[in-house]
Amino acid sequence: MATGQTDASSCKRCPIGTFQALEGQTECSSCPAGSGRVTFGLGTIMLSDCLCPEGNYLPKGAEVCQKCPKGMSCKVGSAMKNFDVQPAEVKAGAVGADGEFPKLLPRYWSHPAKPLSVFLCLNEKLCPGGIPSACADGREDSIMCANCASGYHGFGSACLPCSEFEASRFLFPIIPLGFGPLFILVAYRFANTPVQRWSTPKSGLVGIAVTVIMSFQVLGVFWKCNVVVPPDSSLSDTLGSFSVLNAGLSLLRLKCNGLQDFTAQYSINASWPLMADFMFVFTWLVSVLAQLALKAFKVKRLDFNVLFCAFGALIEPASSTWPRSPSKSSIATSTQMVKVRCKLHPTFCATVSIFAILLYCVCSVATAVWVLTIAPRSLSSSL
Repeated sequence: MATGQTDASSCKRCPIGTFQALEGQTECSSCPAGSGRVTFGLGTIMLSDCLCPEGNYLPKGAEVCQKCPKGMSCKVGSAMKNFDVQPAEVKAGAVGADGEFPKLLPRYWSHPAKPLSVFLCLNEKLCPGGIPSACADGREDSIMCANCASGYHGFGSACLPCSEFEASRFLFPIIPLGFGPLFILVAYRFANTPVQRWSTPKSGLVGIAVTVIMSFQVLGVFWKCNVVVPPDSSLSDTLGSFSVLNAGLSLLRLKCNGLQDFTAQYSINASWPLMADFMFVFTWLVSVLAQLALKAFKVKRLDFNVLFCAFGALIEPASSTWPRSPSKSSIATSTQMVKVRCKLHPTFCATVSIFAILLYCVCSVATAVWVLTIAPRSLSSSL
């Protein structure tokens, strides 16, 4: 026991904030000046008993305490050297000077390679906090727990196990390829309403329904933008329920069908509007061939202008369902995730991104020219 000798016959323990390794000494030693470390008990006997106070931690190889990073909790004695203990010991919750290190608060995430580089997650359900890379059940320990683990799919903020039906090929690609043209024909039927019937109650109700759906989609986008709401508020869950309207391609359960690879997901995300364009053009070409082959039955091909209007009417509300990331996540999460993964595939990401930008710029200009010049002339001639 460390002593601070006051006379030849009596000894006292070193007070808090000091230590002494030798017996019979007349003075106690203080912790290194300017280090921010102190002792927390009477009679401490080692320099290692000088610990960082709560809210601070000791970096590796350093002697001076640093303020605990934002999004982390640092108990007394937190030191980064303690982070090197075995994972089993970490999960068991090692405590004290021999085991404490900065731990994540709920809703924060960091990678084990850079445990002090903290990211803000969408909500506490995704990132429970604690040790670096800790994620909720059913989620990968990837950036900010944004991805569902293999065998799971995203639905709102939850990751649900894939069923046998969802893992089959029926949802993808059978439904898009087999039923896509039928869905387009239904949209064409609504878009082919004569001008004289545009003001009917039925047309008005359809317009109201589309406006309401788009309004709810906007609320769902707010949730995806990682808007911070008051703690213990039901607003987050409410906005999260609206985000289901922005599910987009996730309804096809692509991850359940084995599309786990980043390059495959990135390609599908970038080419989604192009695939929709191809489906509409394919449907129109089939109608042209049907007109040529079935002249005796007076089959008419689809009016391209009307079909184009149907495409625009569908693509407008569907634009908010654009898959910003392989699974449900905030926009900040998606940006960080794509940035990190594209560092591993720089040539691929650059090629796909440049192609997508050029293609969609050309398509946007072509669409504007068509809408402003060709389509109005066709409408005028039909009146």
